Amino acid sequence: MGTSNFNNDNARKIYSITTEDEFIWQDTRDNIASELEAIFGDNWYQSDTITIEELRSYPATSIGAIEQYVTIGNHTFTIEIISKIVSGYYEGFSLDYDIKISSDFCSYTTNETVEEAINDFIYELEIEGEVDEAKKRWTHQLNLELEDIIEKVEKVYQDNSDPLVAVATFSNGETIYQKAE
Repeated sequence: MGTSNFNNDNARKIYSITTEDEFIWQDTRDNIASELEAIFGDNWYQSDTITIEELRSYPATSIGAIEQYVTIGNHTFTIEIISKIVSGYYEGFSLDYDIKISSDFCSYTTNETVEEAINDFIYELEIEGEVDEAKKRWTHQLNLELEDIIEKVEKVYQDNSDPLVAVATFSNGETIYQKAE
């Protein structure tokens, strides 16, 4: 039984680094942190207490997090992108991120879409009346903010890795990759 070398939760490509040199791992981690801090300034932070999503076969380490506040109407939402390094199954590692959106009344993580999170937010607030209009407005604005952050993060990842895409995955889990364009 085989398996793919890289686990990819949210990144649009597999931002891979194939090496056995532990100094490359630390250099990549430091470079990513430095570049994201330069882009996001006070919205970037590093902490030993950042919780990340990981699988047992693909251990992950947090690089840091971006925290962006978005006010829509009377509500403030927090978008948090947690940058992480994920070990490859066989060799190397890849760059990925977790997404968390929260407010003072509800939160969601990467297993939901923004629209599902908005439905949860509206349900928690028990909004009546203009629910559809609120959903559209909140979803649109949060998606715009989220997309802007993700584009910046993935540009940094692109510049510091060898981006791949999975072109075939077999029934036993083995995967064929090719360079991403």
